[in-house]
Amino acid sequence: MTPRVRRWCLAALVGCSPVLVAARELHSPDPSLFTRIVLAPVPLAVSLVPASNIGTPEKPMYEGTPLHLLAALASVPLCALVYSVFAYTLLALGARLTRDVA
Repeated sequence: MTPRVRRWCLAALVGCSPVLVAARELHSPDPSLFTRIVLAPVPLAVSLVPASNIGTPEKPMYEGTPLHLLAALASVPLCALVYSVFAYTLLALGARLTRDVA
């Protein structure tokens, strides 16, 4: 196994682990701070989907749609992908710095 492949495997493990741990608490009414930080892009992605007002203009009320669910489900693996790329970047930078020092 080449160092690049090994680095990608380690980065995927490091990137997916916090997302999998945080995903266990998704159904909790009060998720932990760790879950809210790791999965912070999920509410952002859901807020980008437009919602229609089913209440009155004085008391607006919005209901989730299947598009909101799809946005939430799509953003969780996206979090893992972003964290994996970030971990790979840090691992590659660390390998380059240690190679330059030696």
